[in-house]
Amino acid sequence: MNRKSCGDEIVERPRLHRRRWGQGTSDSVCYVLLHGFMGTCDDWAEVTKQITDAQAGSHCLAVDLPYHGGSVGIDCDGWQEMRRLVMECIEEELLVGEDFVMIGYSFGGRLALQLAQIDCEIMKSQLRGVMLISAHPGLESEDERRLREMVDLRRAAELDACQTNRAAFRCFVERWYSTSLWGSLPLDARFAHLVDRRVACNDAQRLGQFLIVMDASTYGTSWEWLKKRASSLPILFICGVEDQEYVNIGDRLEQMEIPVVRCMSSGHNVVFQEPSLVVRVWRAFSWFCSIQRTTFRVSKVEVSKYSIPLTKSISVGPERVQYRRGLILRLSSECGGVSYGEIAPLPGLHQETLEHCLSQIDIFLHLTSTFEIPGPEYRLTQDRLARWFERLAGSPLAPSVRLGLEMASLGLLFQRCGTESPVVMLGALCQTFDVSPVNVSLNGVVPRIDGDLKLSVQSAIDQGFRVLKLKVGCGREMSLIEYLAFD
Repeated sequence: MNRKSCGDEIVERPRLHRRRWGQGTSDSVCYVLLHGFMGTCDDWAEVTKQITDAQAGSHCLAVDLPYHGGSVGIDCDGWQEMRRLVMECIEEELLVGEDFVMIGYSFGGRLALQLAQIDCEIMKSQLRGVMLISAHPGLESEDERRLREMVDLRRAAELDACQTNRAAFRCFVERWYSTSLWGSLPLDARFAHLVDRRVACNDAQRLGQFLIVMDASTYGTSWEWLKKRASSLPILFICGVEDQEYVNIGDRLEQMEIPVVRCMSSGHNVVFQEPSLVVRVWRAFSWFCSIQRTTFRVSKVEVSKYSIPLTKSISVGPERVQYRRGLILRLSSECGGVSYGEIAPLPGLHQETLEHCLSQIDIFLHLTSTFEIPGPEYRLTQDRLARWFERLAGSPLAPSVRLGLEMASLGLLFQRCGTESPVVMLGALCQTFDVSPVNVSLNGVVPRIDGDLKLSVQSAIDQGFRVLKLKVGCGREMSLIEYLAFD
C-alpha cells in the first residue's frame, strides 16, 4: 500500500500488483504492458521472455489491473481512478531518466490511449510510443454506447450468478470465447489451458463489478486524439484477420497514416495465438520508437565526383549514356560517426543535372556551424526528414539530392542508435513479412531493344543474371517482349 498524508490523517492507498522482467538502466526503455478483460500479468510471460532474451537491457513491466489477478481486491470508481492507479505504478517503477513504451491489448489498449492523453511531464518527455493490440479507440454514436452498456450489464449479471459456482464460471468463459470476435481461438490446442487459467486467476463477481465500473460506453473516444497525435508520437495497431470488427478499425487507422499489422492466423487475442509475430513486430516498433528520439549533429559535409564507363552504352530517352556519373556524399557527426550517400541523376530520366545537384549540395558544404538532424520538431515519418533538409537549404531539393542526403543521414542515425539497430530492424521486419534476406542479387540490363533481343537476353542469362531490366517504350518493343515472354 502507498501512504498519503491528508492533514493529520494517513490514508492507505492501494498498490497494484505488478511483475517485472529484465533489468533496466537510465538509458534503457521500459515496456509497460496492460492486459485485457479477464487477463493478468502472466498473459505477457511468453512474449516478454522472448524480448528480454533477445534484447540485452530490456525492461518489461506488466500490471494486474483492478479486479484482476493479484489486484483482485482493489476497487476503482471509473476511468479517472483507473488512470491514477496505473500512473502511480508507472512512476514507481520507472528508473530516473528512463523512457517507456506502452503496449496494451484490448481493454489495456483503450487504457493506454487514455493514459497517453494525460497532460503531465512523464507523458510529454518520457513516452516514446504506443502499441495497440486489438484495441478499440472508442464508440462514437449514442446508440452504440447504449447497446454496449446493456450488453455489459447483462454479462455482469451472469458473472454475479457464477460467484459460488466454478463450473458455471467456466461455462461463462467458454461462451465468452465462442463468439466471432475470437475466430479460431476455441480450436487452438491450448484453449482448455487458457480457460483454466482465466477461471483460476479471477473472481467471477469481481469481474462483473469491473464491467459495471469500467463500462465501455463511458470511455469516450480517442479517434480525434489519434488523428492529431499520430504525426508526432509513434503509434502501431495490430489485429487478427479473423476479427473483422478490428480489421475495419485498422483500415480506418491506416487512413490516418498509422501503421497496421494484420495477423493472418488469429482473431482478437493475437498475444495468445501468435506470440512470436507479436514479438517480431514489438522489436521492429521498439527500434522505430528509439530512432524517433535520436538526433545527431553533423560536423562536416564532403562530396566527391565519380565517372565509371559502362561496359556497353545504353539509351535512356533521347540520351545515349556511356558513363555513369555521380557524387559520393560523406557526412561526419560530432560523435565520430561517418556515413555515405550517393547522388546520381540519370541523363534522359531525371530532370536535374549533375551540375544542378552539386550546386544544391554546395549549400551544405558551406554551412559555417554544425547542424542537428533531424531537428527536435522533425520525426522520421513521411517526408519530414526531407523537409528538414529543405529548410536548411532554403529551397526544394532535387529528388537525387534528397535521396543522397537521406541515405547518409539514416546511416548516421543507425550508428547513433547502436551498430546492431539496423540488423535488428531488418531481421524483425523480414521475419514479420516472411522475407529471407539471405542473398542480394545484381540485376542485368539489356541495353537496347534492337537487333536480336533473344540473343541479348540469353547472353545476360549465361552471365548468371536471373533478373533483367529492359528499357521499353511501346509499339514494336512491346511485341518483342511478348515474343520473349511466351517463347
